Formats: sequence, C-alpha cells, structure tokens
Amino acid sequence: MNTAHIFYEEGLGLVYDPSVRSGQKKGVGVSWLNIGDQQVHIDQEESISRTPGPVRLLLPDLNDLQNQMQQVETKLKGTQFKAEFDFQSHHADITDPWGQHFSIAENPSNSTGNNKGSFEGLLLPCHVGTAKAIAQFYRQMLEAEATEHTDADGQVYVHVDIGSGTRFTFQEDAGLGPLHMQKAIEAYEGWHCALYIFDYEGTYNRIVQAGINQVDHPYKDKADTLEHARQWNQFRFSDIVAVNEAPTDAEVQFKKDQLLYRFGHEIRSLKHRRCPKILLASH
Repeated sequence: MNTAHIFYEEGLGLVYDPSVRSGQKKGVGVSWLNIGDQQVHIDQEESISRTPGPVRLLLPDLNDLQNQMQQVETKLKGTQFKAEFDFQSHHADITDPWGQHFSIAENPSNSTGNNKGSFEGLLLPCHVGTAKAIAQFYRQMLEAEATEHTDADGQVYVHVDIGSGTRFTFQEDAGLGPLHMQKAIEAYEGWHCALYIFDYEGTYNRIVQAGINQVDHPYKDKADTLEHARQWNQFRFSDIVAVNEAPTDAEVQFKKDQLLYRFGHEIRSLKHRRCPKILLASH
C-alpha cells in the first residue's frame, strides 16, 4: 500500500478521511481518501482493478499538482506512473502506478478548506448502439436523470447524473466491436461505485425483479431479501441490462434483459451510517 500512499496522498494530494482509522497508512486494509464530497477507496488486493475509461477530477491548481507529481516521480520509477500537463487547456492526463488513467481539469473555485477538489465522474466507453439503452436502464431502475447527446463525429454519448455534480458518461466507441456479452464481462476488473438513493426500497425491488441483485460477492452485505437490505442499508448489483428490446429498425439488436455493461454498484440508503450530511439535509 506504500506505493498507493505515495501516488494518491503525496502526488494527487487527496486527504485521508479523519473519521476512519483502521488500516490507514499502515500498509494493510483499505485507505479512505476524500476529494470534495466524495471518496476514493484504495484496497490491497492480489489483482489490479481499473476503470475502462479515465476517472475525471477537478483540482484547484495544476501548477501545485505538477510540483507534487515531480516530487513523487523518482519514488514511482519502474511503475506505470505518467503525468502530462497542458497548461494552455488547463488539463492534465495522469496514470497511476498500476495503469489507472485520470483526466484532470483545473477549477480554481475548488480551493476552499483542506479537502480540495472534486470528483467529476467517469468516462465509460460502451458498444455502439447501447448508450441510449444504458440511459434508459438508469432512468427506470435508479430513477436517475440521464441525457442523450451526439458529438461532432456522430458518436452517441449519455450523461447519467449521480449527484453533487458527478456523472457517469457512457461514450459509444466503434473500436469495441459488436456488442457481445462476453466482451462486457471481460472488460470489468472488479471496481465499484457507491451511490446513495432516495427511493432505496423501490430501487431494491426493481433490481430484484430484473434478476440482477448480486449476492455472490466477498462482502458481508448479502441482501438476498428486502429485510436484509434494510438491515445492511445497502445492496449490490453489477449488470446493466436492456429494460426493453431494441426497436426492429435499430442498428444494433438486443433482447430485453440482455447484458449491456458491467461494473459494481453499491446502492446505499440515506439511513446508511456513512451517508453524507448534505444528502440528509436536502432530503
């Protein structure tokens, strides 16, 4: 874990959560690192877990970030660490020691307090013809706001808002080839995101009815019933599936319930002990 501490704390400048002490800075367990209202959890595992697209961060000062990266460069020699800065566009591309890519934009307004910066979201490449169906999944299952767009090259992408100015962006990528369930499975390396949901029990019931509630995971919170979901105040799923069959005239055909994408979702209620106070206040 020492290498992770060097990159994430000394390099990126993330701040350890003062309310969590177990395993922090001791080379074991999980490190809980704050960035704005969100957290990044770094776990010690045998296998590497990376997102298929970059993690997008907003940090207040790229000059400070460059200085920090220069200070850790020697310590991270021999790893996949890389840092490239474009000060004209106020942007940096950084790769952590294990190949996780970060896309960082400069935002001076995120400079108050000790816990500077914010988590803007994830860019997730998806198969052509699936972005709108993925957006529909989030609208129907999680009641999330999802908007559809087309870029200058004609590629479709969708923004799924998950709170606090944070979003998943699913960008169709022709380079992924035709939609195939095995490709979606193989692209997932085991990472997950935790989301807080207002309609927690309704969301649980919809996920169960879709047949994608997940209990075959290594964590304690195996919510195989609504009662257990209430007990844990969280449950999990990984499969993003088609909630409807593709229209007959669609470029890409898929059946209802067909797997479109996969990554871990840890769904939490507002009663969860780690729920941010800002969410409780807004609710």
